[in-house]
Amino acid sequence: MLATLTLVALALTSSACSAVVASRLADKPASDDAATMGCTPGAMCLDGTPCKGPDVCSPDGTCVSGTAAAPDGTPCNSDSDPANGEICGMGACHLPFCGDGIVSAPELCDDGNPDPNDGCRPNCTFTCQNDMDCQDGNECDGAEVCTVGRVGERKCREAALLPPDGTPCTKPDMNMGACGMGICL
Repeated sequence: MLATLTLVALALTSSACSAVVASRLADKPASDDAATMGCTPGAMCLDGTPCKGPDVCSPDGTCVSGTAAAPDGTPCNSDSDPANGEICGMGACHLPFCGDGIVSAPELCDDGNPDPNDGCRPNCTFTCQNDMDCQDGNECDGAEVCTVGRVGERKCREAALLPPDGTPCTKPDMNMGACGMGICL
């Protein structure tokens, strides 16, 4: 009789644990019978989602995610390996990667999009480091500049002023010419 009761208790516990795990994976509340196996009401607990804010045990014994998500870039650990360098991003714990919108070493920038002309290239490097990186070789369209944007991206900008018409220049064939309307003629 004792063996039968033990097997029934194990089956119920296993069923309750399965329901809790399944509900966490689906990001839905666990059923009431699974919740009784959860945590001590009022205590801190871990619901397996470290980036969704501090967790608290509800009155019914269910571990509930906090309402204030951890800021993007906050170190987290979802797999029991604290050395892997996971970070929070958009409410989830993940390994950092170029394109996740979070600047992580060795990235110089990470705007989370593939546009190579917005100041941060898809490989998470700046479009330019200094003004020399922006020069297009055309002396007559002015000196391009590397500008720093509001979120740190660096982008080449066209010169505000063109050299006056008649300014000496070197043509693509290496002969001397004169600037006219932004072109070496």
